[in-house]
Amino acid sequence: MAVSDLKWRVNEITTCPICLEEVVNAKSLPCVHSFCQKCLEGHCKGRSSGQSANCPVCRKEFTVPEGGVLSLPHNFLTNLVEAKKCTAGEDGEILCDVCMKEDEDEPSTVPVASVYCIDCCQKLCKPCSRPHKM
Repeated sequence: MAVSDLKWRVNEITTCPICLEEVVNAKSLPCVHSFCQKCLEGHCKGRSSGQSANCPVCRKEFTVPEGGVLSLPHNFLTNLVEAKKCTAGEDGEILCDVCMKEDEDEPSTVPVASVYCIDCCQKLCKPCSRPHKM
């Protein structure tokens, strides 16, 4: 696997599927999908301990634990995010697919992709990802 492929996969894994940003305080659901703690708190808003909610990705039902989202297990993604920060800025960054098409004549001005849209299968920079948030 090329270094750029590895970096892309790590970036994809460390992106929260709710906010499309780098995961912060990663929490895992029983289905093993991971999200930012704040994103899950927003998703589970209005539900108390013992009530059920659905995973935002696979829709599998889970029970909100005693103590709420804060009581969900931490995920290894926190360590992976830290490791990613140590390697940021090296050659082989993945560029935005949309900007690449628009700026074919000037590839040096194309920004680095920060998220991947699973609906349109494109690597996107932060500005291009905004219309993809639901």
